[in-house]
Order: sequence, then C-alpha cells, then structure tokens
Amino acid sequence: MTATEEIIEYLGDQIVSGKYKPLEKLPTERDLAIQLGVARGRVREALRGLSMAGLIEIKRGNGTFVKPSSEWMNSTTVKWAFCGQSASMEELFAVRDVLEKGVYNLAFDNCSNADLLIIEKDLSLISEHIKSDLSTYADCLDRFDLQLAKVARNVMFLSLFQALIILRRRNVEAILALKGSREQSLQLRKSIYTSFKNRDKKQALDAIDNFFDKAQQFVTDE
Repeated sequence: MTATEEIIEYLGDQIVSGKYKPLEKLPTERDLAIQLGVARGRVREALRGLSMAGLIEIKRGNGTFVKPSSEWMNSTTVKWAFCGQSASMEELFAVRDVLEKGVYNLAFDNCSNADLLIIEKDLSLISEHIKSDLSTYADCLDRFDLQLAKVARNVMFLSLFQALIILRRRNVEAILALKGSREQSLQLRKSIYTSFKNRDKKQALDAIDNFFDKAQQFVTDE
C-alpha cells in the first residue's frame, strides 16, 4: 500500500466512523502532514482521492470540509469527478482500497449461510460468462461485488459502493481487455468466497489484500 493509500484509508475511516462530522472543516494540509509524518504532496493526493469518492469538498482558499452523508450517495458527482483529466488509475485504486476493503471486511462479519448461497450463485455466473462479451462479463463482476456490499448490511456503505461501481466501470473494462485479466478476476473472487465459506477471518483479510495487490500489479505489469 502506498503512502497516499494509507492516508486515504486513515482519513476515510475517520470520516465514515464519525470522528469528523458532516460540514466539519478538516485540518490543513500542513497540519495533516505534520500529524501523519508525511509530505504535504501526499496529503494533497489523498484529499483529491477522498474528494473523488464524494466524502469531502475542497474549497479553494477556505479549506476542506466533510460533505453531508446524503451527498456521499451522489454517484453522478463521483463519476463526473473521476472522469476529469486529473483522475488517474492510482487514484481510483486508492479510493477502491478504502471503500471496498471496508465493505468486504464488514461483509465477512455479517455473512450468513443464505448469503453464501447467493454469493456462490453469483460466482458461478462469473465463471459461466468468462468468454462472453466485455460488458456482460463486467456486469457479472459488478453483481458479485454489489452482493458483498449488500451482505455488509450498512446502508451508507451500500450507497457509496453503488456509486463506486459506476465510477470504476470504465477502468474495469479497460483492465478486462488485457490478456489474462478475466481469469485473474475470477480467481481472486473465488478466493474471497472460499475464505467466507471457511469462516476464516485471516484468510478473508489476506484474500482481500491479495485482491487489490494483484489487480494493481496486473495493471502495472501491462
């Protein structure tokens, strides 16, 4: 995990957990850099990532403010922000890192036997359509991932995740166009499902970390 990703994960957790309240002004970039022991540039990148996720608003000259939770659900705003020329694959992965890991971790804690059956069916659907057209296969991945968000049983996380699925779609399709990416996307989700089925929290956390490490490595190698 990069320094920027670590900052995003830390601040994202602080916001979602309520330490920083809606409309509250965050510490300055300088103060955050001192507090976290990192360069101001890293803090600036992290704040941009959180802004893309819709969690904060950066007001030039006035500071950075936590957005009302109702606006976190605005997928149109998130998609618009991501599609700007300043958005990068690294920023997308940073946003996915804090949101998706949180969702999957909570999903593990709340997953029932009935949930496992649905997840298994969604996994089978991915396998069945691995040779289908790009859009259909991407839909299957979204279906599986969204089901995990539902299993988390957190309305806020679900709303954010729905927005993130829209935000990430273009890049997911770009990755899936690369050789071997479909097989990897299926295998990584199999690992997550298996860890849930085994009720092994460490295995689940390792599978989730591996999910993002492999995805980022795949893009970097290409």
